[in-house]
Amino acid sequence: MLKRLLIRISVILSLLLGARSCEGNYGGRMIGTRLFTSLLIAVLFGAILFACTAQQSSQKAIYWTQMVAQKSPLQDSIMFTHDTIYGETFGFRLPKQIRTGICEEQMSSDGYTYRLLRAKLAGENDIPIEATILSISKGNKILDAVILSLDFTFETEHFAHFVVTTDSIHIHRYEVEHLEYDKETGEIIGNRNTPDTTIYSSLYLIRDGHIIKQ
Repeated sequence: MLKRLLIRISVILSLLLGARSCEGNYGGRMIGTRLFTSLLIAVLFGAILFACTAQQSSQKAIYWTQMVAQKSPLQDSIMFTHDTIYGETFGFRLPKQIRTGICEEQMSSDGYTYRLLRAKLAGENDIPIEATILSISKGNKILDAVILSLDFTFETEHFAHFVVTTDSIHIHRYEVEHLEYDKETGEIIGNRNTPDTTIYSSLYLIRDGHIIKQ
């Protein structure tokens, strides 16, 4: 976008300079020096204003989903303590220290840093768990962090779809039951022809860097 903006400015300046050169050929009938200067200042001011507005708009355009978390390569890591993160854990106890990799990082227009994070955890019987977390910071201080998704399968498959914007978080957590159980003994007797799916939805609002559950 910046490249296109510079090209447009160059074209406009070229036209103005062409008009300015015509002044000598036509005795000032095309454009006067003062008018030329005013137009030049207006173009430059407009370009600066446009660039600032575009930059501010890009800062506000946070829109992350589970697909972003899955496809983004991990960058630097951040260490959390379990008491700084809240959200649905399906009874799983978070470890005291959680090392996360940064999928995405963006600063909002009001100076809060949003980070989309991923971590590999181990559940009961060392079941692998993929955790996706959103954190919001101001400077070097983490203000809030919430679990967006815990993806794992232990008899029941668990995963989530979510959308994170600058001011809200929508989460749909899925529990998919693929196994068929004996009604009397509770033992697994096979797979269901049609999996039984339960969806739990959550809405969080983000205000002044803090995540508030609705």
